[in-house]
Amino acid sequence: MMIKVINKQLIVSNSFQGVARNSNQDDILIINHTGYDLYMIFDGVSSIETSINYIQECKKYIYDHHESYLLKQPLLKELIYDTHKYSLNFQELGKSTCCALVIYKTGKAYIVNIGDSRIYAFSNCYLEQLSTDDSICIDNRSFLTKCLGMDNLSVDDIKQLEVEPDQNYIFCSDGFYSLMEIKLKRYFQILQFKRGKNILNAINQLQIDNNKDDSTYIIIKNDRI
Repeated sequence: MMIKVINKQLIVSNSFQGVARNSNQDDILIINHTGYDLYMIFDGVSSIETSINYIQECKKYIYDHHESYLLKQPLLKELIYDTHKYSLNFQELGKSTCCALVIYKTGKAYIVNIGDSRIYAFSNCYLEQLSTDDSICIDNRSFLTKCLGMDNLSVDDIKQLEVEPDQNYIFCSDGFYSLMEIKLKRYFQILQFKRGKNILNAINQLQIDNNKDDSTYIIIKNDRI
């Protein structure tokens, strides 16, 4: 869990192991660079027990290479795709969804998502889903159509969208928003809290021991809410 203020933005994040899971296959990556801040969530495909180890290898590639993709140009989707290509050679087998936000100190911001993790923008008036799920529903079961580690993935399968840098954001895995959608009004109230500790504690009460799937989130709040 983390509560931190970065460039006047309140960052609150946490990850819970699902009560029906043997281990937590979700993870978070936050990189604070002099030119930009990068926020990412990974949701490992839980049917592959080594997905969390696969994610660690993806994170290492991003740690080592993010500057060459992001410092001069906003090549966020290319960073994600090349991470995927590199991952096909990992000794650790696995697959993962991924959503990412890069906020530049110059006042630009971009998002990318692949899979069914989500990115929302919110204010004191609305909560809007910005990302599109890469999944289909068959017989009331959801199946991924795109994710990192999928053999036939192409760079054109990954969409990059420019967004407002001073919006408030919540990134979350499907284990988180499946619970949020049940009590959406209460979660919206929590997002309005001013103190990070209050946000963290309120979400803990709603999620812990109720999340069958691994549940992970990052909340980014600006001063203006």
